[in-house]
Amino acid sequence: MSSKKMGSRKDRYAVVVHNSDDISFDYVTETFQTILGHELTQAANCAMAVHNRGSFVVKSFNDKEHADATVELLVDYELDAEVLDLKKK
Repeated sequence: MSSKKMGSRKDRYAVVVHNSDDISFDYVTETFQTILGHELTQAANCAMAVHNRGSFVVKSFNDKEHADATVELLVDYELDAEVLDLKKK
């Protein structure tokens, strides 16, 4: 996955999705395509990373409003997602 598609190192806010055993891999993949604009391969790779690692940064943004809106959409699709501020420690 290229850093251009996933966001740049300058991005401050990461959208993190957490694994759920109650939601199918195919549904998560389709949701990433729909909400995040990922191509099938990228969406499937992100879904696999979420599954294998327990959580994964699926997209990043420089502004909180876009990150929050993306998380809201993912939650509307019943995924467990949150915004992580990469500048906070």
